Amino acid sequence: MPLLDPTARRAYTRAWRIANKSRVRAYNTAYRKKHARKDYDKKRFQLTGVTPEQFKAQLKKQCGRCALCLRLFGKEAPHADHDHVTKVFRGIIHRNCNVGLGYFKDDTRLLKLAIEYLNKFKDDSSRKQVNNVRVPPIRYRVQRWGMSGSSVG
Repeated sequence: MPLLDPTARRAYTRAWRIANKSRVRAYNTAYRKKHARKDYDKKRFQLTGVTPEQFKAQLKKQCGRCALCLRLFGKEAPHADHDHVTKVFRGIIHRNCNVGLGYFKDDTRLLKLAIEYLNKFKDDSSRKQVNNVRVPPIRYRVQRWGMSGSSVG
């Protein structure tokens, strides 16, 4: 029996959901599981304005690598990076790279100060190792993978 009065319908629905909590929980869990990718794509579009097609194209352009550290994504989920002021999509990066930029508030001055700080304490024996993997010099990585700051964003 449909309730025509919106207030009465809300009250009826609220009471039914309270009386059937386990059914509602099971339905919501199944729905979220079924529509997880769609919801994630929708949220990414709302935050960054990047469609799933644009995201896939950019990931292919970046050869499946992070635009910041140039490592492969592997099991890590790629994240869309965007300018928080202009809302312009810049590229796809690792979560940790994205969080790092966020901590520095996308301020290049702060990033340069951080580089200077790290260079004060650098040790040649550990300088070329990241997670026990030798990292090639930046010049080689840019030439090898054809990536530069302008082609990523």
